[in-house]
Amino acid sequence: NELHFLRNDLAQPIFLANPALLQRMEQIAREMQAAREDSSWHGKVYTNIQEGLSRGEKPALSGVAAALALSPRQIQANLAEEGISYQEILDEVRQAMALQYLKDDRLSICEIAFLLGFNEQSAFTHAFKRWKGVSPAAFRQRS
Repeated sequence: NELHFLRNDLAQPIFLANPALLQRMEQIAREMQAAREDSSWHGKVYTNIQEGLSRGEKPALSGVAAALALSPRQIQANLAEEGISYQEILDEVRQAMALQYLKDDRLSICEIAFLLGFNEQSAFTHAFKRWKGVSPAAFRQRS
């Protein structure tokens, strides 16, 4: 799929531009680039999950394995050699992204749950309580 735009259209100012959101997204992009430089399997899987979630993809082991041109079992074996599981990395990524998203008051808890690949807000809330001991709403209020 492709989108084609005229050069003149691309030169038009964006009236609803959000400089604060741009700054935040650029910071996330820099963090993702730094993580990409990690050559461990943990780093490769972490980065792949993070990039997939950023594109709105569900964080499935099969998708990560396909992106890395390996079978799911090979990914699991490589991670096991490093002493970590796919689920642990998925939790790491989701937790880090959740903490970043919760800083933005414009995002609802439900939207954050969706952005992190959870099917329901309650699943996100349950996972967040496991990570931090409080609900996402309570954590946001404290921050």
